[in-house]
Amino acid sequence: MSEPNEPGGVKMVVLPGLDGMAALRAAFGAELSPEFDVCAIEYPVDLVCYDDLFDWISARLPEQDYIIVAESFSGPLAIQIAAQRPSQLKGLVFVASFAKAPRKLPAAVQGLLRLVPFRLKVFSVMAQLVMMGRWRNAAFTQLFHDTNQKLPASTVRGRIGEVLSVDCTAKLALIDVPFIYLGASHDRPVPRRAADDFRHGAQSVGIVEGPHFLLQAVPKAAAEHVGAFVRSLPQRRSRAL
Repeated sequence: MSEPNEPGGVKMVVLPGLDGMAALRAAFGAELSPEFDVCAIEYPVDLVCYDDLFDWISARLPEQDYIIVAESFSGPLAIQIAAQRPSQLKGLVFVASFAKAPRKLPAAVQGLLRLVPFRLKVFSVMAQLVMMGRWRNAAFTQLFHDTNQKLPASTVRGRIGEVLSVDCTAKLALIDVPFIYLGASHDRPVPRRAADDFRHGAQSVGIVEGPHFLLQAVPKAAAEHVGAFVRSLPQRRSRAL
């Protein structure tokens, strides 16, 4: 019979949302760090394509046992990593994420992205209406704006383009470790139907009260779900490829 994992022996790797910055995941990491070894990955600001990010992340995964927490944009990356069946990967948590493009936009609308002033404060304020909704606050809006200043507008546009064209659903069947999906009750960018792609293999598909920026708005609640999942994982001494 398998025994539960010792939580402290498993590294928790947090793959960020579209901004790719670690700072926006600090509160979530702080909720988990008393018990877990948490590492929030920060993507290079010049990497846009999923293929390039996959290669970059794969070269930096821990040599010890680890769990991936994949937020939003990073869901397809976590799927691709898990489909390779790395021996140290013990589980996955998808947060407000997707396996394929969560929404379809006409090409003309996508073209208008070049006009969006991503680095202006007005954009950060307006974005919080969508990403945080009633959970928004001035302190986080400023942090979000400061983060945007480090990210070229071309990178933001390019990553949005990746989201709008991605489809990793076929690779979900290749995942051989336990995983859960956490959706947000008030998620505007990612519709609730995005969870359906994960239902077949997931240990559970849950909805947490909060906005798309779930890890930022309700870090304690999100951490409780993630922590409970990690504690439940069995030890796996060997796996068939």
